[in-house]
Amino acid sequence: MAINLIFGKEIKTSQGMIHMKTKSRGKGEIMEVLNVLNLTKQYGSDDNLVKAVDDVSFKINKGEFVAIVGPSGGGKSTLIHLLGGVDRPDGGKVLIDGEDLYSLKGDNLTVFRRKNIGIIYQFYNLIPVLTVKENIILPAVLDGRQVLDDYLNELVKTLNLNNKLSYLPNEISGGQQQRTAIGRALINHPKLLLADEPTGNLDSKNTKMVMKLLKYYNETYGQTIIMVTHDLKLAKQASRIITFEDGRIVDDKNGH
Repeated sequence: MAINLIFGKEIKTSQGMIHMKTKSRGKGEIMEVLNVLNLTKQYGSDDNLVKAVDDVSFKINKGEFVAIVGPSGGGKSTLIHLLGGVDRPDGGKVLIDGEDLYSLKGDNLTVFRRKNIGIIYQFYNLIPVLTVKENIILPAVLDGRQVLDDYLNELVKTLNLNNKLSYLPNEISGGQQQRTAIGRALINHPKLLLADEPTGNLDSKNTKMVMKLLKYYNETYGQTIIMVTHDLKLAKQASRIITFEDGRIVDDKNGH
């Protein structure tokens, strides 16, 4: 029985049937998906000590689209790497759906990240020897999940990659590579989608397309997104803007 594997509908996995709930846009319970507590990351020592993330605390609710802005070298990318489990903090906690990310170690951390966190990088980070399709479904394959054709077809149609699935990354444009990376980040329905300067390597046309896709998944399926950007015009399209400077949050306000 083919079940449409997409947000807000029943899905079929090797563990059985799951119902993915969309975020309510009207009245209803506000669900906290991320809780950052006294997070700290330092580099160097003595006179060369740099506090990239300096005792930072904040919360993000399910379905928020948060932009993190600030000057270069202010710690934005370090913060996003800590939230994604890519780097390990010197102190503090990152709770995702109540799970302490850094209490997990080794394979347990790897599996948790793959199931719950999707990351989009500025330079795509695609596997060069894998096709577009293979790159998109890679997290699901590594997790032993079956990706149903209905879901994959809808995802690649939304990403406008229908005719590129058999191509290698070096055979497609930068915008198409970034859309492939977005598909890979979304394939496992992550609780958090983290985007580190996702348009930083794109022209204006592809920048608009990537932002349109991010807003679509946020507004249509309630996907929680945290995006690092230096572009204030892009940041204003988010529902919340956090300004990060010298390792600290200096402002936190509503966006559009």
